[in-house]
Amino acid sequence: MCQNFIKKECWRLFCNPLHVDCIGESQRLLMNSELPVSCISDQLGFNDSSHFCRTFKKYIGLTPSVYRRHFRGIHP
Repeated sequence: MCQNFIKKECWRLFCNPLHVDCIGESQRLLMNSELPVSCISDQLGFNDSSHFCRTFKKYIGLTPSVYRRHFRGIHP
């Protein structure tokens, strides 16, 4: 019972449309602007940049800074 609830809750959090929208917008900003990660975090409504970085890494697998460096390395 408890395990099933945890799975459903994790799936709900993973598929949260707000997070998906925020992550998509953050990817766009990281690729197409020079804004610091802290400013992007503020623009997207996160309380602090560390929470934003954890959320971004949870969905993308990289921190925002590493994502930006990697993307720019591929598409200068």
